[in-house]
Amino acid sequence: ALYDAFIVGSDQIWNAGSDFPRFCLDFVKGKKKLSYAASLNADSLVRTQRTELVQYLDDFSGIAVREQGVANILKTLTRKDVECVVDPVFLLDGNRWDKIGKKPNLNENYVLCYFLGDDREQRKSVVEFAKIVNCKLVFFPHIINESYRSCDNDIGDIQETSGGPEEFLGWIENAQYIITDSFHAVAFSVIFHKCFFALPRYVNGQKKMNNRQIDFLKSIGLQERFIQAEILKSSAVNKSIDYSVVDEIIARRRKESYDYLKTALGIQNEV
Repeated sequence: ALYDAFIVGSDQIWNAGSDFPRFCLDFVKGKKKLSYAASLNADSLVRTQRTELVQYLDDFSGIAVREQGVANILKTLTRKDVECVVDPVFLLDGNRWDKIGKKPNLNENYVLCYFLGDDREQRKSVVEFAKIVNCKLVFFPHIINESYRSCDNDIGDIQETSGGPEEFLGWIENAQYIITDSFHAVAFSVIFHKCFFALPRYVNGQKKMNNRQIDFLKSIGLQERFIQAEILKSSAVNKSIDYSVVDEIIARRRKESYDYLKTALGIQNEV
């Protein structure tokens, strides 16, 4: 009785193996249900899982996902209108995020590297890149169960292991370059108008979850920033990014995303 509506999202909530009942709000009775920027690897869903997901989405008053490809698939499966909206981090602009970020205590130029994948050759390329551009290499090792993977051993001049969200934002905002296979590291690089390179994510030699980065970069006209590690060295001179058009695209899509929320929630006044 306390709430009029429930929103589920974002990120990979509807992947194969997900708890569809919980992530489709089956515990909500008699109230509005909608999704915002939900994401999934639709190719991984077998037919029975697709059928189950469609059944749980039947009583949603609004469905919005993060990737256009996912929206197209869900439109076909659900026979409902499915919106494509921006990731929630883009609902705030860079000035708002700037107030949250904490500037790192480092006065030298640095390359920030954040990999969720485990490819060793990519790490070697980043080390070489940092030397070419004459920057320190700040590396975020991927910590799992209080230990990090052997592929992250001794990578970088500085290994950042103790920071939280504020430090994460600060490291990105103050870097000369960002090299990453993380969607959200790319997203915040764009928000802060940074020079970045997005690399494919490899886990045990297999590409994983790269469509998220590719779809996003295509949507803002920066698909050329998605590169293979082998050309990092030759990309060192490719620093400038014209963010004027990018900002216009994101501003338009931010408004469309707010409009979706207001319509789905039945809100008449401006947000």
